[in-house]
Amino acid sequence: MQLTAELARLKSERAAAEHRVSSLRSDRLDPDMLDERTRYQLDYVHPRDLVRMTKSN
Repeated sequence: MQLTAELARLKSERAAAEHRVSSLRSDRLDPDMLDERTRYQLDYVHPRDLVRMTKSN
């Protein structure tokens, strides 16, 4: 039962990752996805962006 739940979770994570990767392919680049990933990688926030701070566990 526990392994079945973990398998389902991992399949869901993989599907989400595959979707993100396909959005970054040059033949069908999603500008919003590119902007999001670039900002994340560079730790950049535009002055007009709304930032939500959360406590880390």
